[in-house]
Amino acid sequence: MPSYSSDEFMADWRYAVEQDFTTSAGKPYPYADNGKLQWGNEVKKMTFKKQPHLGSVSHDGKFLALAVEHDIHVVDTQTWETLTVLKGHTSKINAVAFRPNDARTLISCDQPMYDRREPEKEPTIILWSIEEEQAKTSLGEDSLSSVARAAASVVGDKLAELSVSLDRAKIQDLGAVFEPAIERLVTEYMAAGKPTLQGQLVFSHESQVFSPSGQYVAYILGKRPCSNRDDPCDIKIISVDDLTKGMTLKGHTDAMMWFGWNSDESLFASVSWGGTIRIWDPKTGHEKHLFRTDHQNWTGSFSPDSKYFATVDGKANVRVYSMASDGQLHWTYEGLQADRWRRTISWHPNNQWLAVGGEKCGELLLLDIEEKKLLQKRLLSVDASTGKDEVRHMMKSFVGTYEVKFVDGGNKLAVWTFGDDSIEVYDINREVKWRFARSRQMER
Repeated sequence: MPSYSSDEFMADWRYAVEQDFTTSAGKPYPYADNGKLQWGNEVKKMTFKKQPHLGSVSHDGKFLALAVEHDIHVVDTQTWETLTVLKGHTSKINAVAFRPNDARTLISCDQPMYDRREPEKEPTIILWSIEEEQAKTSLGEDSLSSVARAAASVVGDKLAELSVSLDRAKIQDLGAVFEPAIERLVTEYMAAGKPTLQGQLVFSHESQVFSPSGQYVAYILGKRPCSNRDDPCDIKIISVDDLTKGMTLKGHTDAMMWFGWNSDESLFASVSWGGTIRIWDPKTGHEKHLFRTDHQNWTGSFSPDSKYFATVDGKANVRVYSMASDGQLHWTYEGLQADRWRRTISWHPNNQWLAVGGEKCGELLLLDIEEKKLLQKRLLSVDASTGKDEVRHMMKSFVGTYEVKFVDGGNKLAVWTFGDDSIEVYDINREVKWRFARSRQMER
């Protein structure tokens, strides 16, 4: 089996569609007017010294939070000015989310287990007040660099008194060594006094950090459990306004993939690799339903009316349980041996349609849960790509659906594709689509 990298994929990949959503006339969805857009057509482009890796938009669309390593840049989407840079984490941030109905409150979490300096450190969750952070004196982008340079200069002078002369380049190198340590000390100082929790937020596969009302937050106690082991994984649900009040849910083992509430917060679901899916009463901690799949499980979601709960396992099976029928299995859309993981789902507001994203050739499914049938399917193709025949099969797993989400009241379905870094939007009512692509990959 030849090796193949993401850089090689980007050089070889050419956008093509094997199967697409079809109109009522049986034709593939055409592009809307101005429906072919690409990088360079965006409303605003922002640049940073380091690569942002996570983002969150407030419920009212006024603020954008971008995680850049262990800092969070909060941006005003009206002016595109940076309001403040939140410093408090000493490891790379792996979750960030605005509180529903409160655009001035933000929560974030770091992941020390991947930090070479402190891999055994407990992960830290911080609850931020953006207004309080704005009121503080903010550090300029080069503030700590100038402190590090000044410290290096002093060391250079002291060494010179000992007849150890460092040239300008050596002193600059010394400043570069000092800067991470200074930044770490300053960050720890700035984190002092903020509301914090020792635990891990679950941010994968559209997991809910906050309850729909924003009154509660859920997280894993302590460190992330070891994957594929019988490692206890307890969940804590607490009041955002009083972090001392909460409920602990016990029973899960192995890594937690997803959890979240139904719309009225009377039910809470948790999905894990331990082969189980659990439905809880979040007020009492009582386990109402336990579903066993004997496979790793990836994600889940309640229908808007709470009638159904949908989940996907490691065999690409989409299972739908009826909450109205005491948790009975309503339908299984079975995965095939050739299918890869399906790890993203989204309910339509009509409570009947479910969008599902797969990781092979950008698979996108639209299922009718009531009629128990497949309505639409999108599948990308490697036929137009320039890779050699021996790597074409491998290319199919390099392009997949990262996230699906119904937007605009259910009129549109947005699809984020990894591999070619594109976004596509399907207008279900008008039966047209848009594509936002990397410029080199813009289809003709």
